[in-house]
Amino acid sequence: MEDLNNSNSNRNSELIRQGIVQCLTLEAECKALKESLTESRDYSQRLEAENEELRFRILEMMEDQAEIRAEQEGLMKIMREKDSLIESYSALVSTTLDRTVHRERQDMRDIEAKVLSTLEQDLNVEMSKMAIEPEPSEPAFCLSEVTYTTKAGDTCDSLATKYSVSSAALFMGNPGIINCTNIVEGVNLCLPLQCKTFTLDKGDSCMSVAAVTGLDQGDIRSLNPWVHPLCNNLQDGTETLGRVICITPPGGKYEHDVNTTNSDPAYSEYADKAVSPPSGATLAEKTIKDCGRWYTVQKGDNCAVVLVQYHISLPLFIQANPSVSEGTCTTDLAPGRTYCVGPTKEAFAVKPQPVPPFHRFGCFAREADTKNRTVLTLAKAEHVKSMSITACQSFCLQRGWTVWGIQNGDSCFRDNQLRMDSQIINNSKCNIHCNGNTTNVCGGKDAIEVFGDQDMLRVEYASLGCYSWSKQAIRGTTGGDTIESPDEMSVDACASLCTVTKKSDFFALWEGKLCTCGREMTPGATTTSMDECNVACSGQLGDICGGKGVAEVFTTKTKNIIAS
Repeated sequence: MEDLNNSNSNRNSELIRQGIVQCLTLEAECKALKESLTESRDYSQRLEAENEELRFRILEMMEDQAEIRAEQEGLMKIMREKDSLIESYSALVSTTLDRTVHRERQDMRDIEAKVLSTLEQDLNVEMSKMAIEPEPSEPAFCLSEVTYTTKAGDTCDSLATKYSVSSAALFMGNPGIINCTNIVEGVNLCLPLQCKTFTLDKGDSCMSVAAVTGLDQGDIRSLNPWVHPLCNNLQDGTETLGRVICITPPGGKYEHDVNTTNSDPAYSEYADKAVSPPSGATLAEKTIKDCGRWYTVQKGDNCAVVLVQYHISLPLFIQANPSVSEGTCTTDLAPGRTYCVGPTKEAFAVKPQPVPPFHRFGCFAREADTKNRTVLTLAKAEHVKSMSITACQSFCLQRGWTVWGIQNGDSCFRDNQLRMDSQIINNSKCNIHCNGNTTNVCGGKDAIEVFGDQDMLRVEYASLGCYSWSKQAIRGTTGGDTIESPDEMSVDACASLCTVTKKSDFFALWEGKLCTCGREMTPGATTTSMDECNVACSGQLGDICGGKGVAEVFTTKTKNIIAS
């Protein structure tokens, strides 16, 4: 029994101990939980404080943005008000200025009217006292003394053609002409001095006019001063000044079919025959003697008076008296000297010059056989109205060119040599007569008749090098393919002979005096050093014509240069 009680007591003690341990454990867990809850509460409080601070910052930013928007709206309002004020001020200033200017102008007009009225009254009073009449105004000066009153339909060109004057001189000498193609009716014109005229076509240039008229381009510019030195305004200028130009100096008798009344008088600058100068007269320096009217200058004379008195134009007066210049005519006049004021037409007659000889070299294809180049490339004048061999020659020689060609009867080509790749063809291809001289043959549709001022045609060529002549380097021509000239051989002479006469593409010079023509290179031809081609040509100082046993070979075709 006692053991049972002890056993129960022990069990109860154990239960109590376990209960106490559990209580202590629970107490520790509760304490830990309490501490955890405290930490959580502290964290929550910190988080809430941070959120509150964040909300405060957001509110501050929103307030700042509101202030910025308010400031922007204020600035925009100020700018709008400023623009409005500027517009109002500008309008006010403009109105004020307009009123001020108008008022000042009106005041000036009133003052001017009062001054003029006062001056007029004073002048009338003075004139009545002096019992004089005002002098009539001097009529406008007209050098030709020929006037014309315009009619409906008149143009500068129609009047220039009718009266044989320059349309440009008519326009520039009459301010009443505003538009050359539509002249107002009833305008009083002073007609310029007459000249031989030429009417320009739309395609004309100084080059084509020179070829037709025989003039030099410089003559065209000197007779028509409005033409630029390069003649690049000839067509543009006609739009304003008309198309009728002078091809002789202005002057001479006025010829027309209108009437012979005083309103349209005729006059002559030239004398019918020459007379001797007055007895004891001292002629001005270089003054011509073929003259029918003379004048001895007096002290105080001026050019205008002399020109009008003797009906002579300034250009003709200067031509007859070279000591006088255009810009200083009056000051150039020497009192006591006698001047020609009526030259005869024979004084300036152009004496015919003999036509220089020329040489024909044959008919060539219009285009070279490579790159479509023409046989003559320096210059050309196409579709000229009056083409002839001498017209093309004249234009060519004036500029120092020595070779010329004509195609299609109306086009002139110029150069100083026949160009590479030129191809001579049958003469029957050059079958069109010149439009300015039907006795001349001037090339063909696709062919150029080539001429030169010398009996040798210069040809463009290229050297292929120095070759051994133990076996001829070129071959292919017939009828004496080697020519010897002990004293007249040159590279140009050999090139001309082989190209024109032998119609060959190759030529070779050797031993200083021998020329060989060929149409192809000999297979196996052997080159040698150019130093071995060192013998001077017999007919041209400075030229080398091959060497002893070696020859320098040339070609007139580009394809042979490439092949070599």
